[in-house]
Amino acid sequence: MKLLNSGNIYYGMDDDCFEKRTPLNGQITKREIRALSISFLKLSANSVVWDIGSATGSVAIEASRIATDGKIIAIEKDTGSLPLLESNIKKHKAVNVEIIEGTAPEILENLPAPDSIFVGGTGGKLESIIANISNRLHQKGNVVMNFASMERSVTAYNLLKQNGLESNYICVNISRGKELIDKSLVLSPLNPVFIVYGMKQ
Repeated sequence: MKLLNSGNIYYGMDDDCFEKRTPLNGQITKREIRALSISFLKLSANSVVWDIGSATGSVAIEASRIATDGKIIAIEKDTGSLPLLESNIKKHKAVNVEIIEGTAPEILENLPAPDSIFVGGTGGKLESIIANISNRLHQKGNVVMNFASMERSVTAYNLLKQNGLESNYICVNISRGKELIDKSLVLSPLNPVFIVYGMKQ
């Protein structure tokens, strides 16, 4: 899937473009979900973006290809993920991505206010993270949150509303085509992902 931005720059890069921890392959936002999530961030060339729970950096790196004159802040607390994050940023020459090691929401205090926020992980601090980003996000700024758990996604949806943000909710079910030995095609389903997104009014 190649969603064109300009020239040969696109988002929805293949998952294999990024180094990943094995067997923890779930620590990358799959390309179809990534492309959809980035579209909800509504990035511009000069956007300031927070990527909370950046892991391997796939969202931060793709965002950097759109916000070319902006700043992407990749926030990650897991020291095991930091070398991969650094390697992926270097590989893709994402020079406007800055890595911040630390735990949200505490680490967010001194960061520049964002235009867009992607949340890929909360470390069990969903309520305090949403309260923080709701205050720090610029007016008309956008937040996108991905969840594997329906329960946590519903909680996030309600917390965004309680903190004065517009709140939207979708469940994405994707199956990828896979050829069998006889070349017949079957569908291989990915785990469903719940996307909560909204705008600060």
